[in-house]
Amino acid sequence: MQDVTSEQVAWFAGLFEGEGYLSFSKERRKGRSGGHWRLGLGMSDGDIINRIQTMFGGSIHKWTLSHKKPTYKDMFSWNVTKQAHILEIVDVIYPLMGKRRQAKFDEFITYYNTPRPTQSDRMKQRWSEPSYRAANLWSIKKAADTLSQIRQVAHLSEDKPLDQGDQTSCSI
Repeated sequence: MQDVTSEQVAWFAGLFEGEGYLSFSKERRKGRSGGHWRLGLGMSDGDIINRIQTMFGGSIHKWTLSHKKPTYKDMFSWNVTKQAHILEIVDVIYPLMGKRRQAKFDEFITYYNTPRPTQSDRMKQRWSEPSYRAANLWSIKKAADTLSQIRQVAHLSEDKPLDQGDQTSCSI
């Protein structure tokens, strides 16, 4: 975020109060939990969206809608998805927002400051569930049996790795 004057912050806060959003999208992929936050603003005035991006960074997307109806204007949206970047912007405009927006910002700040489990923590949790353990121990045992069969066919022991010059080959 570049140096932004208090007048620019007030201008943006008013625009954001009317046209902006802060939303949380849940993760939709199987086996994943959580999601991501998005702070943004959308309108048909591309010059305003460009001005916001110049002030606060972020990205811009453009939708051409004239193929649906010739009188439709192009739509532009500016958004920020990195949580630390969202927090910077929220910190600047929070005091200028109404109660409803402040409540949404409070929800984001709470989420941002709440520690979440690491991938290692999630794996420990999964392995503590008997059904997950049973399903995966079967696949690990099957992989170990397959490796044992490969070693038997190749006449290798666990202690003796295949030498570079050894021309032993196998097929299963």
